[in-house]
This record gives sequence, C-alpha cells and structure tokens, in this order.
Amino acid sequence: VQSSAILRYLSNIAGLHPQNDHLTAARIDALMDQETDAFMGATIATYAARNGISLETEDAKAKTLELLSKDVLPRHLNHLERLLKESSTGWLAGTEEPSPPDFQWYCRLALYLPENSDRFAIKLEEYPGCEALVKKFQSLDFMKEYAAEK
Repeated sequence: VQSSAILRYLSNIAGLHPQNDHLTAARIDALMDQETDAFMGATIATYAARNGISLETEDAKAKTLELLSKDVLPRHLNHLERLLKESSTGWLAGTEEPSPPDFQWYCRLALYLPENSDRFAIKLEEYPGCEALVKKFQSLDFMKEYAAEK
C-alpha cells in the first residue's frame, strides 16, 4: 500500500500520471491496483507471520504455495498477458513512455518472482507478454545506466 502511494506521488511530480487525460489516469490507477491484487496472497505468504497468518505446518505452507503457483498467480499473469496484447505501445496503459504500473509490474516480474522462485513455481518464459515487458523496461536508457553502475 505504501509503495503504491509513494509511486503515485512521485509519478505526479514527474508528470507520469496524466492530469488532463482522466481515462488514462484511471487506467493507470487500475493497473497499479491490479498488481496489488495479483500479488496480495504471495506477499502475505512471503511475510505470513508479520501479517498474522500462520503457515507453521509444512502442509499448510505447501498447500498455500501450490494454490498461489498453480492458480492465483497464473490467473493474474494470464490477464496481464491479455492487457499487453491489447497495448499498441507495449506499455500496460498504452502510453508512449512507461507509466507507474510498468514500474510496479517490472519489480514483481523481474525481481520478486525470481527472488522467490523457491516459493512460487512461476516461469516467466511461459508468459511472453510479461517477459517482453521486462525486456522493454530493461532496454530503457536509465535502466541500462543503472545496470552498468551495479
């Protein structure tokens, strides 16, 4: 929740959240909320104790991670695939430049899922639109500069 609020704030300052195009602004907000919905269960499972959820038994943990890996995350990623196919620009909101949800989804697809591959059996190559979004984002000049500095 805080990450989305910070991202919205920064995107307003940077001019990435359109002030005069209310439909695109609504699409951007919806795509940001969709990322939150898509990864809510995965985030809670990752930080179960902090969220007051008990996954103490191996059986409960295994069932939760299996459901997330085989049903919840694939359902959301398939929906994202459809949205990316509809985009004329390759960016989620159909904008000429990346918008806030592209940043948000990039972090989940390129960082969170690989870092949690021991928990979630998601292979990004099974989602070519998502994989293309990651590559498109990584091809941005500022991302190339960032990668070179690491």
